[in-house]
Amino acid sequence: MKKTDYEKMMDVAASDDLEIIVSNTTEAGIVYDPACQQNDCPPSSFPAKLTQVLYHRYKADKKGIIMLACELIDNNGKELLKCVNQYIDQWGLEDGFKKYVNEDCTFCGSLVDRIVPGRIRDPKEVAELEEKHGYADPLLDVGEVFGVWVIEGDTKLNDILPFRKAGLEDHVFVTPDMSPYKKRKVRILNGAHTGFVLGAYLAGFDIVRDCMHDETILGYMNKMLL
Repeated sequence: MKKTDYEKMMDVAASDDLEIIVSNTTEAGIVYDPACQQNDCPPSSFPAKLTQVLYHRYKADKKGIIMLACELIDNNGKELLKCVNQYIDQWGLEDGFKKYVNEDCTFCGSLVDRIVPGRIRDPKEVAELEEKHGYADPLLDVGEVFGVWVIEGDTKLNDILPFRKAGLEDHVFVTPDMSPYKKRKVRILNGAHTGFVLGAYLAGFDIVRDCMHDETILGYMNKMLL
């Protein structure tokens, strides 16, 4: 009998190759729904699905995983762990599993900052990029030049996560406390952008980088921030 997607997911859950799970279920994704039950195939909420995955992995005697939560809510990693613990209690799962989740698994909060407008829909542009790179990418997307991913956790994660080896240390890094980065993003980056973008657009600018090369806009932004 052909396996369902749910059964295939559980096969992956028990895999020796599984080390990291990345979630990006939007700001509405990390939520505890008491209607979700242990025997749902699958349950509706993401934290309930994750609890099932981790429990299946625990019963298979596999090592804990690193969880990287990217949802745009405060304390995303801690909130996700809180939901998982609620399901453990609701479903009456054993204390050994709760210890496994809270001690053997690592739930990291993170801050992602990059605008990704969407897929490239112009067939001509897609064909040109495929010709340039030599392969077809069905997930071809557009992203702004700037991008940063701040992961909150023990810096020893740098030795496990692949980003340094990929040469991305200037864009993806681990820190014990990401709150200064979040404050900088919300108050300086987002605040400044909101303050000058309308006037800059009316002045004929399309991207922030070009705005920063204009003395008038740059001067206005600096005075606004100071």
